[in-house]
Amino acid sequence: ALERALKTLPERRRIAVVLFDVEGYSHDEVAAALNIPVGTARSDVFHARRALRKALAGWEQLKEDL
Repeated sequence: ALERALKTLPERRRIAVVLFDVEGYSHDEVAAALNIPVGTARSDVFHARRALRKALAGWEQLKEDL
């Protein structure tokens, strides 16, 4: 489910959230890796997380029902 949800994100947001949440990069490091301002990196991570929460909300409910 997570892999499918990640594939729905725009590429830059997907890369930003993976670098930040999976690889442990700081916002500064994400910004440098993607050659974008730090504020944009923060925004990309925020919006990617919000989209992932929404995409995975049904999966979480399904898991609780099991």
